[in-house]
Amino acid sequence: MDLDRGIPEPLTFDAVDQFARWSPDGEQIVFASTQSGAWKMFIRSLVPGSTDQPLPSETPADAQDIPHDWSRNPEYIVFVRRPVHGGGADIWLKPMFGDGKPVQFVHSKKLI
Repeated sequence: MDLDRGIPEPLTFDAVDQFARWSPDGEQIVFASTQSGAWKMFIRSLVPGSTDQPLPSETPADAQDIPHDWSRNPEYIVFVRRPVHGGGADIWLKPMFGDGKPVQFVHSKKLI
């Protein structure tokens, strides 16, 4: 929202972008995008001139990563990894520190 003019403005323009989640400090958003062809997570700083940055998550080719929330201490992004062709969705944590390698938090049973 452009507060000076009171009108909404998009932050992204390149692809289908959805499921945006604000960081606790309000200075970044994480979102799912089809920029790379499949649903992957991207992050954007709200500093003017910033660009979308892919979040490395080692997403399997047959899966989609969708952000769900951000921890209060902005150290983790909680996301759902779901199969492209249906089935259960697992809950994962994406550390925003160290090697950033995602950790599976909850494994779901595949739905039939």
